[in-house]
Amino acid sequence: SYLNILGNNNVSGISSINEGVITNSYFKGIIYATGNYVSGISSISNNGLIENVYNTGNITTSGMYASGLVARLINTTLQTSFNDGIIEAFSYASGLVAINEGIIINSYNAQTIKANSYASGISVINNGEINQTYHYGQILANSYVAGLLIENNGLITNSYYDKESVVHKEESKALVNTAIYNTADNNLVKA
Repeated sequence: SYLNILGNNNVSGISSINEGVITNSYFKGIIYATGNYVSGISSISNNGLIENVYNTGNITTSGMYASGLVARLINTTLQTSFNDGIIEAFSYASGLVAINEGIIINSYNAQTIKANSYASGISVINNGEINQTYHYGQILANSYVAGLLIENNGLITNSYYDKESVVHKEESKALVNTAIYNTADNNLVKA
């Protein structure tokens, strides 16, 4: 869809709350929100399937939990999808999914992520599974910043970020040094 959207909480380009299947869909507009759970495809997806979707729209909120595809993924598989829109939030901003409690596979982010704190390329909090993901783009935050994840309580494999693209020149911002915040990179999760 090509839309410009203004809203508060649970704002997205395709579906606010998804409990089904979203396939072969995209969002190319602009979203401005003042609340939480803001994304290009679905704000919250529970017990669903999302595949072959993409977002190229810029998403901005003064709240928390903003992402290119799904703000909160619960018992849902997100696969073969990408974000190429700038994501900006007060905190908890990521390229694909802000809070992952599902499965993310074969997907990537290729755009800038901005937040005061908690900014990452793929997901801020992972309580699920992530496999075959990639981040390429700047990540700008004053604290809690990482190439892929901030907090990992699940499984992540075969996921990478481009270290050269996330390095930036703003001295007031924290530098990205690892794929997962405060965790050493390894051969399956690294720059």
